[in-house]
Amino acid sequence: MKIFAMKKIAITGAAGQVAYSLLPRLASGAVLKEPLTLSLLEKKGVALQGVVEELSDGMFPLLQKVLATEDPKEAFKDADYILMLGASPRKKGQKREDVAKINASIFWEQGRILNEHGKKSASILVVGNPCNDMAWILTQSAPRFKTRIHALTLLDQNRATYQLAKRANVSVSKVSQVTIWGDHSMPIPDWSYATIDGKPVQEVIEDKKWLEQDFHRIVQKRGDEILSLRSFSSALSAAEAILHWLHCMEYPSTFSSAFHSFGNPYGIDEDLIFSFPCISKGKGDVMIAPNLQWPHHLEKAIFQAEEKLKKRLLILSHLR
Repeated sequence: MKIFAMKKIAITGAAGQVAYSLLPRLASGAVLKEPLTLSLLEKKGVALQGVVEELSDGMFPLLQKVLATEDPKEAFKDADYILMLGASPRKKGQKREDVAKINASIFWEQGRILNEHGKKSASILVVGNPCNDMAWILTQSAPRFKTRIHALTLLDQNRATYQLAKRANVSVSKVSQVTIWGDHSMPIPDWSYATIDGKPVQEVIEDKKWLEQDFHRIVQKRGDEILSLRSFSSALSAAEAILHWLHCMEYPSTFSSAFHSFGNPYGIDEDLIFSFPCISKGKGDVMIAPNLQWPHHLEKAIFQAEEKLKKRLLILSHLR
């Protein structure tokens, strides 16, 4: 009989909407098919215990233990993965810059605690928005984990994949190797290495204007579209993207992730959390994919995204 080591996953903002969509899928073994401990962090006064009781009633065979706590030290200790969902969500009509200022203090403080109490081999995913900015804060306040911190741009990759599939009138399973560059606040989707049913994208979708202009605008505005339609941010699809990220971290994969830019081969400033095509060897071992070339029509947009991100981070650096 094969014996599995138990995985511990810490989740901040564990009573929020994204967590509510994520937890049952995680507990059911949708990605990690091994015994699991969930460490759920939430601020005092939020009804986390109700979530704990629902997980108990769910009768998940792989879920061995659920820890509910208000203490980040306790939540982060010995965690293999830390999913940082806890942040003030962007509301209808609210700018990302305003959300960043509200959430910055949370991530400066949690980063300091993570740096002191986190497991050395832990992988961290930031989902709380704006996620590139908040992940960068963690690299500053938790420097011990600088190369193990990611921000979620797989949601943008999934959105871009769906738009290509919709345009080509095929299943999303037929579309592969879509890449996201830059910043979740203004993602730069790239189809130049992607295929649809095994063929290069431009052989299937011949409308050059749609590919080089409309496609990017649709992907970049998708979050605003969902927010407008439901008056809340896109919790369900974010949860699925988190599960996708966990799968990519655990098993050999290629995927888009906003990752520390140190040593990147693309000329991007080396102190950013920036989305690149990444290669996972599994078990949290991730590197930026080398030797790709940007299509000409994306180069300007990528460097503009870099400059905007740097300006935002300069402001956040003074909010410690």
